[in-house]
Amino acid sequence: MLTNYYTLFHLVGELEAGFLGKTIKEIFSQQRKELIISFHETDSVIIIGCEPSCNYIYYRNKYSRARKNSIDFFDSIIGTKINKITLHPFDRQINIQLSSNNLLLIQLFRSKSNVILLDDKGNPVETFLKISSAPIAPSQPKTEMKNNIEWYLKEKINSASATNSVLEFLRSSLPEFGTVLIKEILIRCKLDGNIAVSTLSAEQTRSLLTIISSIKQDLLKSPLPIIYFDGNEPKCFSIIPLEQFANLKRTTYSSISEAVHTYILTTIKFSKYWKTKSLIEKSLEKQLAKIRKTIGKINTDLRASERTKQYEHYGTLLLSNLGLARKGDTSVIVEDWETGGKLEITLDPALTPAENANRYFEKAKRARTAIEEQRARLQKFSEQEKNILELIEQLKNISTNNDLDNFVNQNKKLLAQAGINLKEAKMDNHEKLPFRVFTVDGGYQVLVGKSGENNDLLTTKYTAKNDLWFHVRGASGSHVVLKVSGKKDKVSKKAIQQAAGIAAYYSKMRNAGFVPVTMCEGKYVRKPKGAPPGLVQIDKEETIFAEPSLPETDKEIEN
Repeated sequence: MLTNYYTLFHLVGELEAGFLGKTIKEIFSQQRKELIISFHETDSVIIIGCEPSCNYIYYRNKYSRARKNSIDFFDSIIGTKINKITLHPFDRQINIQLSSNNLLLIQLFRSKSNVILLDDKGNPVETFLKISSAPIAPSQPKTEMKNNIEWYLKEKINSASATNSVLEFLRSSLPEFGTVLIKEILIRCKLDGNIAVSTLSAEQTRSLLTIISSIKQDLLKSPLPIIYFDGNEPKCFSIIPLEQFANLKRTTYSSISEAVHTYILTTIKFSKYWKTKSLIEKSLEKQLAKIRKTIGKINTDLRASERTKQYEHYGTLLLSNLGLARKGDTSVIVEDWETGGKLEITLDPALTPAENANRYFEKAKRARTAIEEQRARLQKFSEQEKNILELIEQLKNISTNNDLDNFVNQNKKLLAQAGINLKEAKMDNHEKLPFRVFTVDGGYQVLVGKSGENNDLLTTKYTAKNDLWFHVRGASGSHVVLKVSGKKDKVSKKAIQQAAGIAAYYSKMRNAGFVPVTMCEGKYVRKPKGAPPGLVQIDKEETIFAEPSLPETDKEIEN
């Protein structure tokens, strides 16, 4: 009801009392679609909001103009005095008559809201917003004046279509009431708005007319500015008490302007609260899903690495039976003393039996190291999973902006670890990564560029100095980055090989066999000034041969 006709009716009275005869000092904007009018004789200002979702006008006793990032408007009327402030007889348009004979129109028409300056002949001279403005409403109403509202409505009821519902009838007959007041009429009358007007009994009609007349009388009396709150959420602003919100907490104010200002501020604050809470919640849920996927991947790798004992056993058996094999053999059958049976062991024909034994001992050593690394990673991600679950549970119990601010400030480190960047207790709006995304051995994330410009974005903005950067050698292809959390994070050879395979896959060499792929750390990749999209310069690279392929599944991970 910020721009309800009756709200504006009383607001015009407040504005006339405060600004009649005052000289305009400045008219400026320092906030999107909001205009400020200041005066020489007073610190008070008139504030007009033309945002489609929230139109408003009110005055504030004090207001400071920012030193920068503000724009002046309507220079031609600076220094003129306000002679008169009136409300259009049937529309949400406030007219400010100036001593220069100019007219400043404040049209609060939702998406068509604007402030328009007219010359002394009524021609538009300047507008606040460069939009297609609504037609300038005439000074006299086109419809019947409703001085005797009961008589007016009786006539309307008699002429109403038999199929018109009560709700349709009220909306068309009382457009100045608005949605909230129409609902209030139905509640006080205990009427279903969907029933046809023609079905109303004489008693129901009488009750309807009486209640409408009573509400209108209340609207024209000295206003009682009220904001109804559901918890901390501002639900409705009104200038009269409303039965539909009788169960909610309410706060009254000394002026409509004070109430409007408070309602706007609390609405914005509550909107930011829900937006921030929702963003944190979604980010935590998304991060939890990623962590659980990584944990699953690590557990799979751990099961595969548990062949350490088998490799050691093969090596020991080969050393004990060196005479049974020779260089060039692809396998050897030996007696397995553990089972008492025969065991066939695969050999590398390019190696001697002793070298094959050492090969199995090396594989056992690498597997043991991999197990230790993966267990450390599993512990790290399990701890992160636990922390995120605790944060999600805490977030569920938060219902106020102060509690949310405290939550953010107390958990900044944990939230940052979860990939949520916060600054001064405000949530950054995370966009989806604009790259192809894969997961490789150990749960590491791999990002893949989609075009020359996209490659530049990936390499220059999303690649940290410890990340591993890949590109097919001698051919065009995508930039590929394996994300590494820190210096101490040891990436497995399998993960590196998989990332190289991805780089080969997203290149002109996709259909080749083994492809040479360049790899280096992110700190050794740079973009020369003036270089075309996708072209970079690298230092300290090494070459890996990889088969063009995607890890396990060729489906990308959704960000």
